[in-house]
Amino acid sequence: QNSTWGSLNTANKFQKLHVDYEDITFQLTSVNNTSDWFDIRIRNDGETDLLIEKITVSDANNFEINLNGGSNPIGELTNPVAIPFGEFKTFSLRFYPKFGGMITAKLNIISNDIENSDTSILLTGYAI
Repeated sequence: QNSTWGSLNTANKFQKLHVDYEDITFQLTSVNNTSDWFDIRIRNDGETDLLIEKITVSDANNFEINLNGGSNPIGELTNPVAIPFGEFKTFSLRFYPKFGGMITAKLNIISNDIENSDTSILLTGYAI
């Protein structure tokens, strides 16, 4: 009996992170109060598993991340979280200003995306 076994070729396959937003502007919020939670969905438009390694915000004093938010939470990132092709994970974000005026920050998503391993989203909030 003769069997032929092929090998799985992943050399031309890729991961592609997709987020629906390039920037997010939060509703007008009073100092020391919070905006509503804003759910963010990360989708894998690639062909192999997308690994999310880290999600951070450059101003954690005025913006808060909840990795257990949304309809399909990404959860804690003690280890990279895999998102299979065509699927998505969520997290939530809110504005929690400590002073008045316009406040900006960057949300960074670190992944194994072949084209953009550090995806940034501009965050803007206005506090009174």
